[in-house]
Amino acid sequence: MSKPGWFSRLSGRKPEGEGAAPAESAAAEGEGAPSAEPAPTDAAGWKKKGLALAGRKRYEEALACYDRGLEIDPRDSGLWFDKGVALGSLRRYQEELACYDRGLEIDPRDSGLWKNKGVALRALGRTQEAEACFRRARELGGR
Repeated sequence: MSKPGWFSRLSGRKPEGEGAAPAESAAAEGEGAPSAEPAPTDAAGWKKKGLALAGRKRYEEALACYDRGLEIDPRDSGLWFDKGVALGSLRRYQEELACYDRGLEIDPRDSGLWKNKGVALRALGRTQEAEACFRRARELGGR
């Protein structure tokens, strides 16, 4: 599944797979967010809906979707990442940082989490810590 353009720009992650999922295409074209509610046990469905909403700058609604997904699968580092991106978009940097820390507890080799942690730290004025995160992201193969 490919990520919306904002995702790649904020995260530094490369899009996965070929083509956009229907919900993401709809968001990119300015259509409404997916109307179907994901199944109560479908963490990936909640993530997908959250990404579609975030792509339309509906960050609060996206956060609610990510939280639903995390209730189902709290060990999904990608959901922690996506929640952090949405919080950063709302300039809620301390909460954003906490999400990246949770994600790194799960997957300490995720260069995107390290990079975005650095971005959040820099936004909080913690430049030296941010630089250490950027170095770690580069060591892990991130840009």
